[in-house]
Amino acid sequence: MFRALFLFFRQLNWLLIAPALLLVIYGLIVSFSLGAVKLPVDFSLFWKQVIFSIVGVLLLFLFSVIDYRYYRSWGSAIYIFAVAVSIGVLLFGTTIRATKGWFVIFGMTIQVVEFVKVMFIIALSAYFSRLKSSLVRFRDLFISALGIGALVFLTFLQRDMGSGLLLLCIYLGMLFLVRTRKSHMILLAAVLIAASIFSWFFILQPFQKERILTFLHPSRDPLGIGYNVKQSTIAIGSGQWFGRGLTLGSQSRLDFLPERQNDFIFAVIGEALGFAGILVLFSLFIALYYQMLRIARRSRDDFGILLAGGIAIALMLQTAVNISTNIGLLPIAGLPLPFLSAGGSSLMVSFLSVGIVASIDLRQRVGMAK
Repeated sequence: MFRALFLFFRQLNWLLIAPALLLVIYGLIVSFSLGAVKLPVDFSLFWKQVIFSIVGVLLLFLFSVIDYRYYRSWGSAIYIFAVAVSIGVLLFGTTIRATKGWFVIFGMTIQVVEFVKVMFIIALSAYFSRLKSSLVRFRDLFISALGIGALVFLTFLQRDMGSGLLLLCIYLGMLFLVRTRKSHMILLAAVLIAASIFSWFFILQPFQKERILTFLHPSRDPLGIGYNVKQSTIAIGSGQWFGRGLTLGSQSRLDFLPERQNDFIFAVIGEALGFAGILVLFSLFIALYYQMLRIARRSRDDFGILLAGGIAIALMLQTAVNISTNIGLLPIAGLPLPFLSAGGSSLMVSFLSVGIVASIDLRQRVGMAK
C-alpha cells in the first residue's frame, strides 16, 4: 500500500500543486500577522484557516485520486443538485453580511455558491462535451444559457451580486472553448444587455446599485461605500517597493482597512510587503494558472479540455476581480482572493478544483483512466 501511495504522489504534477500550497502558506503568514496586531492578540481566525487548509489539502489529493471522467455521466444530476441547494439556502439558509447564502452545519458556515461554481463548471463541461464542443444549433446555446440564467437568478436572490456575475462570466468564458456561431453570440449579447437593464430596475437591491454608482462617482459616498476602496488604495500605495513590514502597516494595524482577512487581504499584502510581495504573489498565481491552461490544452478529450479550462477561467476571474476591487478598477464584489482570503468554503473549493485538474493531468499523462 505504501509503495502504491508513494508511486501516486510521485506521478502527481507538483508544478501544479506546489503554487497552490505556497499560496495558502502565504495567506497563513499574513493571517498570523493580522492576529498578532490585535489587542488583545487573537489567533482564532488564523487557527480556523489552518484547519480549513488541512481539509483543503486532503480534498486536493482525494479529488486527484478520483477519475475525472466519472463526473461526465453525472453532469445533469450535478446541475440539478446545484439548483436544489441554491433554492434550499434561500429557504433555510443563514444571512451573513447581508447575503442569505450560508448553511450552518455543526457550527461551521458553508457558503453554498462557492460549491455551486464548481458544480456548474462540471455540468456545463459535460453538456458541451456531449455536443462535441460545438454550439452550432441555437437550441443548444439557449439550453446552456437557460441553465446559467437560473443559477445567476437564484444567486441574485441571495443578494450576492458578485458571485452571480462571476457565474455568468465563467459561462461566457467557457463559450470561447467551444465552437459557436457569431450570430448566436450577438443575440446572446443583446439578451444580456436587456437582462442587465431589467435587473437594474427589478432585481438589484438599493445597496447593490449604490456600490455601482459609487464606483462610477467615488465622491458620491466617501465615508460610506467609497471608504473601503479609498482605504485599500491608500494601504497598497503606502507599501511602496518593499512594504512597511508584517504587523507594521498603519492601515491594517489601526483598523482603517475593512475586511482585512477577507475581501481586502491583497491590500494588506501590498501595505506589508510592498511591490516585492505583490510580485511574489503574482508569480505564484501565474505559475498555477499556466499549469492549468497547459493541462487543458494538452488534454485529449473534450470533457477534460472544458473542465480544466473552466476551472482555470473561474479561478483567474475571481483573482482578477478581487485584485481589481482592491485597487479601485471594479466595484466591490465581495469575492475572496483564492487560497488567501479567510473562509473555509472558498479555500476548500479552490483546493478541490486543483485536485480535479490534477486528476485530468494524471490520467492524460500516465493513462490511469479506465
